[in-house]
Amino acid sequence: MELLDKLVIPVSEPHLNLLRILLILAMVLFLSYSSLLYGTTILSVYYNRMFKKSNDSKFNLLSKDLIETLTQAPTIWFGMGIAPLIGVILLYTQLLHGTTNSVLAYMVVSLVFFCIGTATIYIYKKSLILSGVLNKVKSNDSKLIEYEEENNNDNGALALWSFVFLTLSNLFFIASLNLATDSRLWDSGVFPILFSSAAQFKFLFFVVFGIVFTGITFLYVNFSFEGGKHFDDSNYVSFVKDRISKIALSASYALPFLLAMTIISTPINALNGNLFIYAALTCFFIVISAQLLYSYIKESKNSNISLGFWFLFLAFTFYITKEQSAFATTSQNNLMRLASIHEKLELESSSKEVKPVEINPQEIFNAKCIACHKFDIKQTTAPAYNDVAVKYIGNEGDMVKFILNPVPKNAKDFPSGMPNQGLKPAEAKAMATWIIAQVKKNKGL
Repeated sequence: MELLDKLVIPVSEPHLNLLRILLILAMVLFLSYSSLLYGTTILSVYYNRMFKKSNDSKFNLLSKDLIETLTQAPTIWFGMGIAPLIGVILLYTQLLHGTTNSVLAYMVVSLVFFCIGTATIYIYKKSLILSGVLNKVKSNDSKLIEYEEENNNDNGALALWSFVFLTLSNLFFIASLNLATDSRLWDSGVFPILFSSAAQFKFLFFVVFGIVFTGITFLYVNFSFEGGKHFDDSNYVSFVKDRISKIALSASYALPFLLAMTIISTPINALNGNLFIYAALTCFFIVISAQLLYSYIKESKNSNISLGFWFLFLAFTFYITKEQSAFATTSQNNLMRLASIHEKLELESSSKEVKPVEINPQEIFNAKCIACHKFDIKQTTAPAYNDVAVKYIGNEGDMVKFILNPVPKNAKDFPSGMPNQGLKPAEAKAMATWIIAQVKKNKGL
């Protein structure tokens, strides 16, 4: 990752702390979207397989609605996925500069798999839409039936590949985050890094959270946000609410246990008081969100699912902050080293003497003055220097003022006056000194 290292700029300790805050924000944005995309893929693939087994069109419609609802904007994958992930990579490049680990390499691999997986998801989405259209068309045409079978096979393959690529992307990314926190793994191979107990527990937490977050988000968008969407089939609405809410609630029961395992597997040198506070807040909001989801199942109040969505988002925000708190603890020495490098560079920069800019009056005279002025000959446009500069001997300051802001002294002979030559104060002073010196020499003074 030498190319990324070249982008590193030495910064002060306050700026390093600001980068850590930006890192948390970028992580919240990316991991929220990534978990939603991954959970959507898992549930859509699951219900698509249920459709093929039971031939119940409600499963096919639910599989399609999941993908359509949570991948609506065509550019959201870049704004909430790729761009934040690139930002995370650049921030880790800055914060881990000088360390010997493979964190950035794993993140770049994750970025590649994420791009491929996301592209596959959108192709899978179009295949599901086509599958739904073909399923509604009842025809005995052998070619149409054959095409429908081929499309079903295609969306099954696309679903599998999207799941595989997103799994690899998330596994490599979470393993890289764990690697940044656990310096014991820095000299390990690929498999110990990917399949360490800490990385696996964090990955399982991410997977289960993705399912819960997808379920609650799907219910929130379709039945609560801005009044929800209109569905003509009330049976399908009941089917969706029952299936999605129950699978999300069931998955949420595992989150506190997996959260506890992520803490237990955290290296001792990464533990700190803030980590436990953030973990407690994460667990608290998960429990509240699960309770609201349970109330939604019992009472069907849309306000419950709306609150459940935001509480779950808060839970994930605190979870990411918990992980970054562990990283801040283990990287403290490196951050201090980076801050000291910046201080050293600042000290060296301030101790260097600033060389004055050399001004050549002869060059300025040849470029700006010689067209109108001569030392010994009066021109039609300007007087001779030997005639007018004498009065400035011993009074160089007035000549400097005149050069910077020329005011006509002899409007009768030279009505146009001298135009402002745009000289800087230092240049004007150098010119005044040089002209007076030349006049003294010419007059023998």
